[in-house]
Amino acid sequence: MDEFKGSNQNNYKHEYSDEYRDIIDRVVRWDKFRIDQLSITNNLILTLSLAFLGYIVKQDHEICNCDSCFYTIKIISIFLLFISLISGTWTSYNRLLDFRLTSKLTKKKKERYKHDQDIEAVKDIERVRFNINYLKHKTDRLGECTWVLLNIQILSFLIGSILGILFLIC
Repeated sequence: MDEFKGSNQNNYKHEYSDEYRDIIDRVVRWDKFRIDQLSITNNLILTLSLAFLGYIVKQDHEICNCDSCFYTIKIISIFLLFISLISGTWTSYNRLLDFRLTSKLTKKKKERYKHDQDIEAVKDIERVRFNINYLKHKTDRLGECTWVLLNIQILSFLIGSILGILFLIC
């Protein structure tokens, strides 16, 4: 009877590991899609902001007799496009920090998993659990900050572009 019980425990751990791997594979796949799309969006808006900012600034030398109202629109447009560039750069840096901490978090979770599944004992498992909680909190905050910065980047680009186009039309 004990042999049967031991056999069932091993099968249960194996089934759990397969299910766990399937879940992790899905999470990794969708995280990759999300990360790739965020990178594409960030880079696209950075490029467009820089190009449009350069074009608007260049127009200053070609237009001499502009109304003060239009000149104010141009200054606000330049300011917003610059904000878009700054927030886009900050988004990229923030993501690098997030990736670095996520890598550390993944290694700590692997240690905890091995310990919990009796694969490999960890001397100071409480320290590992504390690090997981700390890193999880930090990566969650960095992730939230990334999305806020991306929204600021997009919004400032849109408003700055609209104002820049109004300036160019007038």
